[in-house]
Amino acid sequence: MFKTRILILFVMVFMLAVALPTMAQDTTDDTADLETIEITISGTVEFIVADDGTTTVLVGGVVVSASETFNPMGLVPGSYVEITGVLMDDDSVMVITVNFAPEETPDPEETETPEPEETETPEPDVTEEAPIVLGNCVPETHPVANRIANAYDVDVAEVIAMHCAGNGFGNIARAFLLAEAAAEDANMDDSESVDGEDTELIITPEDAWAYLDLHGAGMGWGQIVQESGVHPSELAPGRLRNRNTDDTSDDGTELDTQSTSPGNSGNNGRGNGNNGRGNGNNGNNGRGNGNGRNG
Repeated sequence: MFKTRILILFVMVFMLAVALPTMAQDTTDDTADLETIEITISGTVEFIVADDGTTTVLVGGVVVSASETFNPMGLVPGSYVEITGVLMDDDSVMVITVNFAPEETPDPEETETPEPEETETPEPDVTEEAPIVLGNCVPETHPVANRIANAYDVDVAEVIAMHCAGNGFGNIARAFLLAEAAAEDANMDDSESVDGEDTELIITPEDAWAYLDLHGAGMGWGQIVQESGVHPSELAPGRLRNRNTDDTSDDGTELDTQSTSPGNSGNNGRGNGNNGRGNGNNGNNGRGNGNGRNG
């Protein structure tokens, strides 16, 4: 009898030892595939010096920050570069890879015969319209918004509206990545039921809005991924930056690549604004006041 009790106790302890790691694995908030959102931005390098002497580096109008092994202060103002980096909380990009346009050898100068000067008739002064200001929100276009819109073939105004509703570009990219993965799963299911023919993969802003609304209601991205039915392995980091990009600049100039360590990755984004589908000034999602969503 005593031996039987000992045997039963041993079996119970063994089963508990096996069950605990499995339970811990099932309850893990697996957001690793959504924490790091990589994006590629290209444009001219610009240095902005504040009154206190602080220098901000921009590439194509986007603020870029240093990683563990690369400092954007080493870039040359006025040069054209393409950077790939991690989208940070404040919508800046921490540099991972830099593509430099090679320096061109200047053509020999030609001696031109001066032409007689022409007297130009002065044109009347034109009063320029004041730029559109949307509170603390971005203007009608933005390089990061353009990249997201191009990646998923949606109107950039939709992405701007999401940002102006209080969503950081990082969270917007996460929502589109998740919407894409869900659409791919649905596409595979449909193709199996239609004689193996692939159906067109369509991702709409409404699909992304659905996930942004869940996150704005307080649900974490790990829980959102779990309830969506999408496997985390389908959310490969960097998919956003690999779309519609090559090793040439906008004018066809080839670019040389320099890789750097990624350093610390970004997490959830943030954004403020008073335009779009929600009350942007409080940083929350929603579908309340705002005029940013058209169509």
